[in-house]
Amino acid sequence: MPEMIFGFGGNDAQEIADEVQSLAEWFDETQTVRQADITRVKGRIPSGRQGLLDETLRYFSESDPVVAAGVTAYFTWLYQRIKTKTVKVSITCPNGVVISGTAKTSDDVSTIKERLRRDCQV
Repeated sequence: MPEMIFGFGGNDAQEIADEVQSLAEWFDETQTVRQADITRVKGRIPSGRQGLLDETLRYFSESDPVVAAGVTAYFTWLYQRIKTKTVKVSITCPNGVVISGTAKTSDDVSTIKERLRRDCQV
C-alpha cells in the first residue's frame, strides 16, 4: 500500500507545524506505527496563509497491518486533540482521494473516519 499524507488547515503555519509535530510524536510513541516510514514534508505556503513553509506528515508502509495501525493511531490522536481544540484536517489517501474536514466533536471525527474507510478503502 502506498503513502498517506496527513495535513492540517488554517491560516497560521506555526499552528499547522505544531499539529504535524504532535502527530509525529504520537506516531513515534506507537510501537507498530514505528515500522512505517514517517516523514515531515515542507512545501510552499498556499496564498493567504501566514508563515514560511507548509508542513504535512507523509506515512508510508508496504505492510497493510502497519498502514491500518497508522490509521488507528491517527484517529486516536485526533479524538484526544479535539478535547482541547478544533482541528482542520486533510488526508490524502493512497488512491489519491483527499478527505478534509473540521473536527470539533467526536461525531466529527467519526464522520471523517467513516469517509476515510469508505472513500480510501483503508
